[in-house]
Amino acid sequence: MTKCVAIIGGNGKVGKYLVEQAIEKGYRVRILSRNPKQKHVNDESVTVIKGDARNYEAIAQLLRGSDVVINTIGQPKGERSIFAEVTSQILIAMKQENVNRYITVAGGSLTLEGDKKTLINRIGATLFKLLFAKMIKDKEKEVELLKESDIDWTVVRLPFIVDQQEVKVIKEDLFNMPGTKMTSRNVATFLLRQIDNKTYIRKHPFVSN
Repeated sequence: MTKCVAIIGGNGKVGKYLVEQAIEKGYRVRILSRNPKQKHVNDESVTVIKGDARNYEAIAQLLRGSDVVINTIGQPKGERSIFAEVTSQILIAMKQENVNRYITVAGGSLTLEGDKKTLINRIGATLFKLLFAKMIKDKEKEVELLKESDIDWTVVRLPFIVDQQEVKVIKEDLFNMPGTKMTSRNVATFLLRQIDNKTYIRKHPFVSN
């Protein structure tokens, strides 16, 4: 049976390529959107669910009949950090709807146990934490929620995202950010690869071009 991918953040700069590439790979796609008119593609394999990612009923409806959840939601401007709150709702809905695979993203500045960052990356992470302390704390809480769960999760840590043509090389590292930037198309490609790839289950790899 064709797998169904539930995408949160499908209208974002990575999400739109996630949707396009998922369709190309033959997946059925369900997208959560506060404004369904922003839908980037017209395809019979795509279902758009209207709702907010902080609303449990909307998340539960999105996950109904899905096999995997990919979350690339961004931080709403002018609002408090929402990442842990959204993931908390997703985890409850995943248990209810019997979905076990969850893939999400974070910035490379997020420092976690086991990291072996270079000096320049440690300095960058420290500066980012000073500037965006509440958001970093919220992302740390999100990771803790995932570690406390029993699902197959992956947190992909990203460098600066650029909207350029996809390139051939994707670098991967469990301990340190291997580059400074990555195309949004390459991010989408890597995230979709994780659906069936067990290498990074319950891990938080760094990736870049």
